Amino acid sequence: TYQAENITAYSAGAEVTHIFTFGLYYNILQVTGSGLTLGLVLLMMRSRAKNLNAIGKVSIIPSLFGINEPLIFGAPIILNPFMFIPFVFGPLLITVLTYFAMTTGLIGMPIANPPGFLPPGVGAFLMTLDWRAVVFVFVSLIIMTLIYFPFFKAMESNELKKEKEKTA
Repeated sequence: TYQAENITAYSAGAEVTHIFTFGLYYNILQVTGSGLTLGLVLLMMRSRAKNLNAIGKVSIIPSLFGINEPLIFGAPIILNPFMFIPFVFGPLLITVLTYFAMTTGLIGMPIANPPGFLPPGVGAFLMTLDWRAVVFVFVSLIIMTLIYFPFFKAMESNELKKEKEKTA
């Protein structure tokens, strides 16, 4: 409903007022999947832990299209004490930043409803018709990577210890 109201308002030259639309969810708040996990996938691809490295490699292509189940269930993220804080609270931070960016005019409001599962930035541009939304998506992914990094390192250290115990 909000998306339709935004499209109607934009078409009529009126002010667009709704931020939280279905398109926003898929194209900014969940780009690369729940938890904005592309940075985590890239960290895993560079991991010294064989298990994490393999999961990262398998997860990269689906993650680019918003499908991160290989990561969610492969790492696993679910019930993983290392990933709880960044996976749950990182996206909340991005949601607050997105709200601030849209209410202050740093990026455009949702005025279209592109399909889900587009590569990072593509859906954000189609949804807002604002190139700054593309930049915002990549800044969000960098922020999420920085949030995941210390937790990933702890998880990687634990995995390396497990691998060392198996070979010993």
